[in-house]
Amino acid sequence: MKRSLTVKVAGQTLTIKTDADTEYVESLARFVNEKIHEARKRTKTVATQRLVLLTALNIADDLFRANHRQRDLRQKVQATSKRILELIDRAEGAPDRGTAVPDRDKSTPIDNETKL
Repeated sequence: MKRSLTVKVAGQTLTIKTDADTEYVESLARFVNEKIHEARKRTKTVATQRLVLLTALNIADDLFRANHRQRDLRQKVQATSKRILELIDRAEGAPDRGTAVPDRDKSTPIDNETKL
């Protein structure tokens, strides 16, 4: 059930309707405030609105880079898994990946959406 929580971000009090845990929402506010503080140290900008926008861009950049690293890692894991399965098939005497190996269940394919 959604409830109202009040947090302070960039010196502004925000009331948020959420069903998330209070501690979680407060940790988000602390994270944003820390990022704003970091941006303030790196720039001569003192206008809060500009610092908040710069912080938003920095957080978006971090997110995009993390998503890219995750996608790359997922592709590497899939390629390695495929190679391992090919080596297993070869060791078991199967001529190629298209030939089923009767004593191993291949009914669960590797899914791109599986989270690590």
